[in-house]
Amino acid sequence: LYLCASCAEKRGISEDGSKIDFNLSGLLGNLINEKNDSKNKVCPVCGKIQTIETNKDKVICANCNLEVKYSENLEFSSNNQTFNFKYVKDWYKYQVDWVKAFDINTEDVIFKDDLTLYIVPFKKRPEELFCGTMIMKKDKFVFKNKEEIKEFNLSDINEVTVLGKNKMNFYIDGTTYQIKGDKTLNVLKYMHMYYHIKNTLGGNENDFMGM
Repeated sequence: LYLCASCAEKRGISEDGSKIDFNLSGLLGNLINEKNDSKNKVCPVCGKIQTIETNKDKVICANCNLEVKYSENLEFSSNNQTFNFKYVKDWYKYQVDWVKAFDINTEDVIFKDDLTLYIVPFKKRPEELFCGTMIMKKDKFVFKNKEEIKEFNLSDINEVTVLGKNKMNFYIDGTTYQIKGDKTLNVLKYMHMYYHIKNTLGGNENDFMGM
């Protein structure tokens, strides 16, 4: 579900998945009920992407009919015995492992979101460069709208950092670029996939994933 371990803890979950400070609506608002981002979550039962739908405290796969409920005791329950995650951290680990196993030899779009691209001058406010759709492919970030297309080769990017759930920086030869979307955008998947591709091409398939 693309939620980092530290964020999970801040939202009421300890390292062992137990309750700290329960806030169901706040947690589910970011973790499960992200309708615009759910299309990029992978189903842990059938392995399909872009089939996950959300409904209040439930996650449903349109392909295999998996239904997962998130209860007030901070545990998952499901109608499918193949789904064996109990806590958020379990699903998070699966998502990271899925990224690490992703075959980068694909021509398909990996991720796609509507957002805004900025350039960030040193010690100045970000300046808007582009507003439209961002597409991640195996070798580039592509930004498209009706007027223009901007492309950044992943091989030219020196580093990617996540600044918040919906904000991410990437750096090219001393220039800082920033992507930012509304509260439904979760940028962690872009960072994880960038480092997976970089690690795979560099022969370090189990190396640093950005966090």
